[in-house]
Amino acid sequence: MVKPRILIVEDDPQLLAVLSMTLGSQYDIVLAKTLVEAKLAMVDLSIMAIVVDLGLPDCADDRTVSELMACG
Repeated sequence: MVKPRILIVEDDPQLLAVLSMTLGSQYDIVLAKTLVEAKLAMVDLSIMAIVVDLGLPDCADDRTVSELMACG
């Protein structure tokens, strides 16, 4: 059975590890540490859901999720 693919956008390695361990059994996890990496993943991969850190250094404002969704 193919697991749904989710994108986790997080720059904190510890939180990234916890999210990956928690969600990895049910989802195919794609990791990105920056908004730029996340946008590239959205273009190249079929992402069903996004978990995003809104406090990323390259996130200027609250339009981050809208920008990511526009890439997919």
